[in-house]
Amino acid sequence: MTDEEADDYADEIGFNEDYPLIKFEEELNSCSLRQNIETLEEDWLSQQGDGAWNLNADP
Repeated sequence: MTDEEADDYADEIGFNEDYPLIKFEEELNSCSLRQNIETLEEDWLSQQGDGAWNLNADP
């Protein structure tokens, strides 16, 4: 099985490698660096346009 096939299979079955960490954080009702970085990444990605990238401008 190639890496791409493994990734496709993981997507098909809904595998989430962060699931154990997420459950641990939920059970302890804690805030983690992983969770903070994920939130910041989602915010940053949501601000990116669908158009072509302009390397002369900050994203």
